[in-house]
Amino acid sequence: MQEWDMFIPPPAEYIGAFDVVHIRHVQLVIKDNDPAPVVRNLRALLKPTGYLQWDEVNPPAKYLEKVDPSLSTPALETLFMKFAVPEEDRMTV
Repeated sequence: MQEWDMFIPPPAEYIGAFDVVHIRHVQLVIKDNDPAPVVRNLRALLKPTGYLQWDEVNPPAKYLEKVDPSLSTPALETLFMKFAVPEEDRMTV
């Protein structure tokens, strides 16, 4: 396993090497509210027909919606309650 700082261009051996690059929760570390440098560096990792899959929490809504309401998620529920938006203020996309 190797580490790489996504704010700097990737090492030469990783350029164009991947079919899929998946990232998660990157918005938390974006500098100066500008994702362009990170997207540019991540895109460099992809093969010409590759995909960038970017997964984030929905920051405007900040609520937890379970696929199965019977699932127990106490840690997530505690975290989301700190940032909860009242149901009447939630955005539907």
